[in-house]
Amino acid sequence: MGTKPTREQVEQIIKSAREEGKKPDLGRMHLFGMNLSGADLGGADFSGANLRLADLSQTDLREANLSGANLSGADLSGADLHRANLREANLRTADLFGTSLEKADLSEADLSLVNLSGAVLNQANLRGADLFGADLSRHEADRFGVTPDLSGVDLRGADLRGANLYYADLRGVDLHGADLREATLSKAELEDTNSGPTNLSGAKYDHATKWLEGFNPSEAGAIEE
Repeated sequence: MGTKPTREQVEQIIKSAREEGKKPDLGRMHLFGMNLSGADLGGADFSGANLRLADLSQTDLREANLSGANLSGADLSGADLHRANLREANLRTADLFGTSLEKADLSEADLSLVNLSGAVLNQANLRGADLFGADLSRHEADRFGVTPDLSGVDLRGADLRGANLYYADLRGVDLHGADLREATLSKAELEDTNSGPTNLSGAKYDHATKWLEGFNPSEAGAIEE
């Protein structure tokens, strides 16, 4: 489809493919700024698609293929991305507040400056992802009654420089090789992480931050507030 399709056309493509027992193919399609809020897009192939600034709030994207897609600035708040493939996707500045990313593949994805407050990331793969300046805090989520879940998340080698991890529960998270320079770790729980972060230079923590037994954050460059 050479020109930008309408929402109705997108939904018809998906419906027709499902009726034929095929996987809906919208790969590399130009969907810039499209309002797909609340749509059923589960299992569809959006690999390489341009979804920049799209409204995907409350959308069903379970098991969808969004690898390499441009989702920068998109609204994915409250969307269901269970088992979705977001490998190498561009999600810079996207809103993922309260989004379900359980068992999703976000490896090598650009999640810089993303709002992940209250997101469910249980067993998600964030290995090598860029989370520079991302918000993974619980503070705002708790205000809205959303319970963030980071259990079992793979953050090996992730760039978490300047990330907001205020009150974040990182128990069971693999932080091997993660870069947490200048991150906010006040009230965060890191006592049962699978391994400690490599770089904490300039990271801020407080008396309520919980660390691995025997770990000295000041020796790693962290600063107590």
